[in-house]
Amino acid sequence: MTGITYIESPNGDKTHIVLDLGLYGKALQKFLEDLEDIETIKKTEGEEMLTLSEAIDELAKQGKVSKKDLQKMANELLPCWYQ
Repeated sequence: MTGITYIESPNGDKTHIVLDLGLYGKALQKFLEDLEDIETIKKTEGEEMLTLSEAIDELAKQGKVSKKDLQKMANELLPCWYQ
């Protein structure tokens, strides 16, 4: 396969891979980012989840940012999700 080289151990086992980043760099980066996302999901499995509204309420209770400002940020960042 063009742009991919396998490196083998002395007994013939494939141990490493060399990829042409010009050909596969973007796809490889996306793949690695997806793997990181999967690991994050696995690590947080079973943790308490909050809706966006609940998270805004909780952050507002902490008093660092007003509920109005949090709702404004949510509307600007996620206009189709937060109504």
